[in-house]
Amino acid sequence: MQDELFRHIKEDSQMSSFDFGVQFLDAGRMSYWGSIRDPDFWIENASVEWSEADAPFYRVGRLTLLRNSQLPAEASEAVYFDVTNNSMPDSKPVGSINRARCPAEPPAGRREGADGGLPSGVAARGSKFLLS
Repeated sequence: MQDELFRHIKEDSQMSSFDFGVQFLDAGRMSYWGSIRDPDFWIENASVEWSEADAPFYRVGRLTLLRNSQLPAEASEAVYFDVTNNSMPDSKPVGSINRARCPAEPPAGRREGADGGLPSGVAARGSKFLLS
């Protein structure tokens, strides 16, 4: 897949875009096997699919690839996105999958004061990344 992505950004004229979406939990509206469940059920059970009819996706962003934008291997290996430690209290990741994330994240990415190896032109604040 990596080889195809590199080929794409070097050779294709039309660049791909990726939409990022969120679903809002409405536990009073959502049901599992015909039963209404409490919010913890939906948050803690990552294997339970949230129906798009009950919890539609809302696009919150779009990432569009730039032609010839491949980072050198050293720069791409140094990039680290820490959503666990860089989130605000009201947007802290929740659920069992997110609780398992912190100890599983690579220790090198958790260096105190590390800038994450972000390439020139990319600024980071919290869990928001801005391309300039």
